[in-house]
Amino acid sequence: MFSRGAVHLRRSTLIQKPGRVTWDNKRYFVVHPVAITADLFQLAHTSTHLPWWALIMMSTVSLRMITTLPLAIHQHTMMAKLELFQPKLAQYREALKHSVIIRCRKANMTVEQANKILRKESLIVINKLLYQEGCHPVKMFLLPWVQIPLWILVSLSLRDISGIFPGCEALPTPSLVTEGTLWFTNLSVPDPYLVLPLLLAVTNLVNIELHVLGRLSSTSFQRSITNSLRILSVLICLVAMRLPTAMILYWTTSSGFGLLQNIVLKFPKVRRHLGIPVTPKEPQHPFRDLSKALNEKKRTFLRFKHNEK
Repeated sequence: MFSRGAVHLRRSTLIQKPGRVTWDNKRYFVVHPVAITADLFQLAHTSTHLPWWALIMMSTVSLRMITTLPLAIHQHTMMAKLELFQPKLAQYREALKHSVIIRCRKANMTVEQANKILRKESLIVINKLLYQEGCHPVKMFLLPWVQIPLWILVSLSLRDISGIFPGCEALPTPSLVTEGTLWFTNLSVPDPYLVLPLLLAVTNLVNIELHVLGRLSSTSFQRSITNSLRILSVLICLVAMRLPTAMILYWTTSSGFGLLQNIVLKFPKVRRHLGIPVTPKEPQHPFRDLSKALNEKKRTFLRFKHNEK
């Protein structure tokens, strides 16, 4: 019999065991990352003798500290370098624009042709300069490229341990039923009082608003993205109400860690200690500035309501 890390290709006899579903086949199999991650959770539970609620929370914090926290620090460093490079980048743009205009005039090109050449050459030159400075925009997306697949992988593995498998019924890991805490003693069923899903929604929304209040200004595209994220947070809360508490405990812990991480990385002393460069736009008193921005939004909202009346 193969381990749970193997998903069998020839579906002959369905075998149901607590926390897993597999197919009896001794010749063909492929390695499945979700099943392997579920096995690692089971191994950690057996080795540490921690209750499942503590293991899930400690594993979440450990994964965030090992993987996403260093990438978040790297992202903040790249963003600071990019901001410091903007004046120099503007000079290069102006010089390139002047050069393209002269060449296009000599060649009797139209304005549309000149703009097309300018856009093409600007993209090449800017990417080259950013690459030389070590702050290419592609590096800004390292965090979501790692965080999102990791979040999906852990979520699906906890789903499998909880006994939820698409297309068939399975039994949850027995210890998961009894090793919860507080009001959620059974981690294989949804939160009976919906506290964790609501806490998840609040944490996500606070995280979003923290980013919004930290902006000096925002474009229509940024506002559209922000509103989309707000709606997504509410939808995730509604979905979380029907999922096993083991998954929602992971989501809430991860979201809470992300919120704490974003708060800590706003302090100038912390940023200097981590090697993040000082930028002109960096607030010296971030939470005082956030409070001012929040009060300004309140005044704008109240004026809007007053005008409606």
